[in-house]
Amino acid sequence: MNTGLKLGFWPWTVTHGVDIPAIVDNAILQRIQSQEHQQFLIEQRDEEVRLGQFSSSFATLSPGMTTVPLWVVPKPHSDKFCMVVDHSAGDFSPNSFISPDDAGIHLDTLRALGGTPIKVKEQYGQYFTLPHTF
Repeated sequence: MNTGLKLGFWPWTVTHGVDIPAIVDNAILQRIQSQEHQQFLIEQRDEEVRLGQFSSSFATLSPGMTTVPLWVVPKPHSDKFCMVVDHSAGDFSPNSFISPDDAGIHLDTLRALGGTPIKVKEQYGQYFTLPHTF
């Protein structure tokens, strides 16, 4: 956590020389109008807070903080929803500071999660040990 607080929490970002506002509130882009979607987001937020994935609510943003919009999409082959945290939307979005050369991995799938260590092992061989458990 200390490293994150000193260097930031978003891998591969390069912000040197960029004039970024002290606070970036891209959540204002969020336009959830459906009551059903709003209720889903509230329930999902509460679950993410319970699991320690989201922080509890706070009144104001501190300098250096960025918010991102949330969207609701239907899950394929289901009548359930999926929450999308859009790190690419808006001005100064977290993903806007990642070079396209560094953004070659899609981290939202188990295939990407499992495939990445295998590729690293193939490239670095004996110098990299795969974990025995995940």
